[in-house]
Amino acid sequence: MGGDAHAGDAHGRERGFKRVDPRIARLAIHSASAVAVFLIETWQLRFPGRDLPKSEK
Repeated sequence: MGGDAHAGDAHGRERGFKRVDPRIARLAIHSASAVAVFLIETWQLRFPGRDLPKSEK
């Protein structure tokens, strides 16, 4: 256990950390949003009146 060798856990900045360009971050967020809306609208067109399935956790 212990030791200094660990894979980063996204809570700190590892050596060599580079900030993501805000343009790239916006592209990623907007792309994910567009895909989600597309999938929901496709479901609604193919299955009118049916709710999206609920996630089972």
